[in-house]
Amino acid sequence: MRKLPLLLAAGFLPGIASAQVADHLVLTEVAYDPLDETAPAAEYLEIFNPTAGDLSLQNVYVSDAEADYFEVVNGVVTLGTSTDFVHRFPAGASLPAGSVAVVVTDSAAFLAEFFPIGGLPDFQALAGAPQIFEATQDGGGDGVADMITRSQSGGTPITSVTFANGGECLTLFQWDQASDLVQDLDHACWGNLTAIIDKDVDAGFGIDGPDGGAVVTPFLDDAGTGTEIDAVDGTVAVHRVTLHEVDEVLALGNGVGGHDESTEDWSVTWAAEDANPGTFEDCRAIDAFCGFGAWNPVDDACDPVASQPDDTECPDVDLCDGTEICEAGVCVDAADPTCPSDVNVCDTEVCDAGTGECSHVAIADESPCPDLDLCDGAEECTAGVCGLDGAGAVVCDAPADACRVSTCEPATGACVEGDAVDGTECDDDTEPCLGASECTAGVCGEAACEDAGPDADTDTDTDTDTDTGSDTDTGSDTDTGSDTDTGELPPTKKDDGGCGCRTAGSASGIVSLLGIAFVLARRRRRA
Repeated sequence: MRKLPLLLAAGFLPGIASAQVADHLVLTEVAYDPLDETAPAAEYLEIFNPTAGDLSLQNVYVSDAEADYFEVVNGVVTLGTSTDFVHRFPAGASLPAGSVAVVVTDSAAFLAEFFPIGGLPDFQALAGAPQIFEATQDGGGDGVADMITRSQSGGTPITSVTFANGGECLTLFQWDQASDLVQDLDHACWGNLTAIIDKDVDAGFGIDGPDGGAVVTPFLDDAGTGTEIDAVDGTVAVHRVTLHEVDEVLALGNGVGGHDESTEDWSVTWAAEDANPGTFEDCRAIDAFCGFGAWNPVDDACDPVASQPDDTECPDVDLCDGTEICEAGVCVDAADPTCPSDVNVCDTEVCDAGTGECSHVAIADESPCPDLDLCDGAEECTAGVCGLDGAGAVVCDAPADACRVSTCEPATGACVEGDAVDGTECDDDTEPCLGASECTAGVCGEAACEDAGPDADTDTDTDTDTDTGSDTDTGSDTDTGSDTDTGELPPTKKDDGGCGCRTAGSASGIVSLLGIAFVLARRRRRA
């Protein structure tokens, strides 16, 4: 056996460390200090099958004789004390996937302490249908299969399962009944130890097993760097809390698959707690990149144990939810989603989790899509585009005043009045130029009257009156009748109606008529 202080002084470092999950039978519980420790004591060990299939137990062994168990290849192992043991599971025994098996000294003593009411049926009714095996050789008459004892002390077979409360190492191993060497499946060491498994030292130059030759086969180096479980005073058992064999060296070891089972950090993977036979809390369901699942006996729940430093990037299978980092063994989001939103209310942004690429997918047709204009009526989505559905458009009534207009305010949807555009025609009966008025600053007023056009009136009146009397009157009255209208009128009102045209009652016409009347009167007197 190798002394731990010498190992640490040598500064040994394992070559390939890992927290790989176990793919073989493992030890899951050791109850070393039950209430009843009188013979036969109720102490027990428990194993678990973490694989997906049933495993045969026929060539599987358990032992706490860490310096001698490998000698089983040459028959019954002789031990210096009857408190140690080497036991083999009986022929035909197997363990289903996800199930446990408990090994005890005597099933009656075990059941009396842990299942005092229902006994064996209560134990077998636990989840996973656990099995129980006993070291006592009573032929199975009590319904419990006997282990095959492979150790003796002083010539007497050892038919017990007992452990040192202060600490020791338990080994689960297998042997094919032909090879020179056994293969380790699992170790568990607890308490205050000064030594740990070291077969390459304890076996000397090696072992020559039952084969026909005389060649000695040496063990590979058991590094022995594992850290023992801290068995807290007052607790009665130690439990495996995770199936991840933390820090275990995965190559060049004496275990199945080349593992070195003496290198696991049991202080992380095991914990001291009350006895709980027949049940193992498998926390692999929460295993992840940042951490692995471990049973918390205080909370009776699975908690993550960090396997990566905080802030380590931990991309998950979803490339759309941003960058993730590890925090306390859990992968958490550290950035916003990568898909930006656009302004189109008629589509939604969809990210492909496998590629991280974004696309726009139309929402359901006829979904409402109100825009910023409350005057144009209701809108709805059609094939990802927002358009009017023709209903609810605001129609504003026209004001009575032609120089005012009513329009809809897009922000509120309300009709508001304002001035019409300057120059808009309007009718105002009080103005002289009917039909020609226009709006200015919202008020209807007179526009410039239309030009009457050129108006030239030439009136020539030649009046010849011959009197045969003595009194001769030449009667020559010449009226040039020249009346010229320039067509330019002042903007003031006139008697002609303001249109610049001549009427029958004008002054020039009256003068002409008076002249004719005067000539006719003179002619009558002469006559």
